[in-house]
Amino acid sequence: MVIAKKLFLHIGLHKTGTSAIQHALFHAREKLLAQNYLYPKSVAWDDHSHHRLLLPFWQGEDYGEAFDLLADEVAAEKCSNLILSSELFPNAYQQGARFPPLWDRVCALAEEIEIILYARRQDRLAASVFKQWSKSDDLKLAMSPSDFIADEVRINMDIEHYCRGWTNAPKVSALHLRSYDAEKKNLIKSFLAILGLPADTLSGLDRVRANPTLDGQQLIFRHYFNGLDLNQETSDALLSYILGNLSSKPALDIFTPEERHSLLERYKESNEAAFGGYGNTTTPFDSRMEESGHVFRKPTTPEILDFFVNLSQFDKRLAAHLFDKVIAKGTGDKPR
Repeated sequence: MVIAKKLFLHIGLHKTGTSAIQHALFHAREKLLAQNYLYPKSVAWDDHSHHRLLLPFWQGEDYGEAFDLLADEVAAEKCSNLILSSELFPNAYQQGARFPPLWDRVCALAEEIEIILYARRQDRLAASVFKQWSKSDDLKLAMSPSDFIADEVRINMDIEHYCRGWTNAPKVSALHLRSYDAEKKNLIKSFLAILGLPADTLSGLDRVRANPTLDGQQLIFRHYFNGLDLNQETSDALLSYILGNLSSKPALDIFTPEERHSLLERYKESNEAAFGGYGNTTTPFDSRMEESGHVFRKPTTPEILDFFVNLSQFDKRLAAHLFDKVIAKGTGDKPR
């Protein structure tokens, strides 16, 4: 079986522009092949990630078929460089005896492996996840920001722990840690530099917002309605209306300055160790503490009534159904 000389394994982390990177790599597949780099299509999902490799692992199912498909594609294309990208990888090395067999399949794909890991400052990561989970129809986040950030196990944000874990994996010859906060404006070029490709390789694909999160009025009202336990059909219709008719600006400060400082203090040593030991000098850890001045809050009663007046012009049945839910729940003007 022909294997690649080098595997670039992009493991995320979550909310660090992974969808944009995956979109760009997938749509430039032929251009990458011409330069001896393979971004596989055999195990790519509709979102262009390679979650197909890892989802069976997390579900306790057989992942052999997916790896067989991938191995066949690697052998057929005969590229020296292989690129895999999935945010389902990061915690895999912590799964005890289940991890070595999985990693054996990964190691069989290439002679050496380089890990690519973009990290986001913990307060910004938590805010981004809060917005994403509020949008998600699977999660429908309705808890307050204060309750969300108080749960330390909700999101694993110990960057140094990831770095140590992955550098110890067999065949890993390098780990590239980059600050998403510092490089997000030139994210694709940053990724290409790690691969050793020219900065214009993915020209035209470097400004795609593949997975935008909610903000502004969109976030305020979506989060509010998440607490009503709506059925899927109603929830889908409501989200469609919110996305199409409410503003996503301005950007909202999800957490108070005190909450943000507390979270950063919790991970101070981890951040210093990670970026001191695995980062690079051109994109250090971003420590700026900026505030937008626009605080996340619950909508006021007049705002809710105005929302229904406007919604009724688009969908009277949806407006009437939601209004009954709101009346049953009660409205209030208390912030956060």
